[in-house]
This record gives sequence, structure tokens and C-alpha cells, in this order.
Amino acid sequence: MTLRAGVAFFATCLVLSCALLDHLRGPPRAPAAEADQVVFSLYAPPSTVTLDGLRLRAASIALADFLPQSGGATSCYEREESYDVTVWIADGLPPDGGCPAVDAGFPQEDGGYRDVGLMSGLTCETLYGTPGLAYVEISLRPGACDDGGEIILDQGGRYAIDVRRWRIAAAQR
Repeated sequence: MTLRAGVAFFATCLVLSCALLDHLRGPPRAPAAEADQVVFSLYAPPSTVTLDGLRLRAASIALADFLPQSGGATSCYEREESYDVTVWIADGLPPDGGCPAVDAGFPQEDGGYRDVGLMSGLTCETLYGTPGLAYVEISLRPGACDDGGEIILDQGGRYAIDVRRWRIAAAQR
């Protein structure tokens, strides 16, 4: 290895190790003086949201794929806080355990519906999801980004996360 190649290799390793150490350091923290001023509340307001571990990890996996992995978010569309995330775990069956026929079409005099093919061919899985998967829907929060009056049609994604193997089973973007 020549001296020039050795120096280039050393410089590359130094830059990569600094980037890795910066990532391992964790999220930024407030200075101690500021942290000392924080008072933790004993009361949880009605707007409190509790995420169980399955939903939190599924959302984390989907967001890691959805958002760019750059060093720092530069665009509003690259920041987690610009999005709403909805997570649900598929049981594969409706709460009552049966899979009812879906009524869709024109109302009839007998109280039923004449099927017009809108929802024909649907299965319990189509309606309620594949068991063992967590579904994560990511959508741009209304008003989160100043788009200059432009209409942004595709700023979201849908993920099916395998909660047994912790991997993306499918994605729609």
C-alpha cells in the first residue's frame, strides 16, 4: 500500500468512526441547568396516548424505512414530527369472530342490498388484515410543511410489519 493510499484509508476510517460515535451517543440532551427546571407531572391528561411495545417497534421500523437516513433532516418532509402515524395489529377476524358478508350496493325494499360488485370477492383477511402483521400508516400531518400552495399527492406510506421476525413484510409508497 502506498503512503497516499494509507493516508486516504486512515482518513476514511477516522470520518466513519466519528459518524458512528455520533450516532451511538444518542439523542441530544438539554444542559443540566435547563433539565433541573423540568417538573414531571403526576397527572396524565385525557389526550395521553399509550403505545404498547409491538406498535412502537412496528412504527419505528416503518419510519426508519420511510424517512431518509441522512445525517440531519433538512426538509420538512424528512422530519418525523411532520407525519401522523397510525398502527394496528391484525387479528384476521372481526371482534365477534365471524366474517359477515359485506353489504354494498343499492338498497332494496326488503332492507338488503343488491350487490353491484363494489366489494365482491373480499375475504376476512382483506377486511381485517393478515394475522401476525402490524399495519403502519404514515401520512403527512395537515399543515406540517409549507408547500408554497402546491398540492402534494404522495407524502405517505403504508407498511405491513411482521411482528414475529421484525421485518417489513410489504410496503406501499
